Amino acid sequence: MIYWLLTPFILLLLAWPYMLFLEARRLDTPVKAFAYRFGREDISILLTLLLYNGAAAFALYMAFTKIIPLESAQEGVSLKVQFVFCLIVMPWLAIAFIVNRLHYSYWRQDRHTRLEVDKLQQRVVYTNQDQQLTFAVSEVVSIVQYSARYYSRAPWNAYEYEVYTLQDGTEIIITCLLYYSTSPTALFPAAQRETVRRRICWLPKSRSLNHTSLIQNS
Repeated sequence: MIYWLLTPFILLLLAWPYMLFLEARRLDTPVKAFAYRFGREDISILLTLLLYNGAAAFALYMAFTKIIPLESAQEGVSLKVQFVFCLIVMPWLAIAFIVNRLHYSYWRQDRHTRLEVDKLQQRVVYTNQDQQLTFAVSEVVSIVQYSARYYSRAPWNAYEYEVYTLQDGTEIIITCLLYYSTSPTALFPAAQRETVRRRICWLPKSRSLNHTSLIQNS
């Protein structure tokens, strides 16, 4: 009986990312807004987080419950135990650390960010927490997309970001957490495009648009 009661909630939970996906792909609305919403992340990002965090947790569990007790129960196997521990645990922990750090830095960058493009007025409103910057679509002179070099092989391949440069030199960083599948670049047809490949797309701290630069350039 309990399974039948939980079925609608399970279906709703599964349908939520797909609903956000359909919403994000709609570029025909007069005003298109890009904002972070839980569950909007690319499905590959969510699967990567679940997979490698789960694998790291399982490796730690196996190490502490199966391998380390072996060292205390038997003498003369210390080096072997340490080798097996490193072989099993360290790769998963390293990958999980990179993915979690990437996700946290992207989330911290865009958790309070909103990019709103009015296609009728050709105006853009960029909001970062309590600061706001308004400019014309034509003021975006270049868009540089930073994506993974080994897209189909690296665990962190789905993490990418874009740098929008205005005529006055102001730079705005938009990460992949702000949109789902459809990038805002299609709304800026006059901007020059460039793609830069990196092994890992860490966010550049020195080029991030902070609150001070928003005030100075607005």
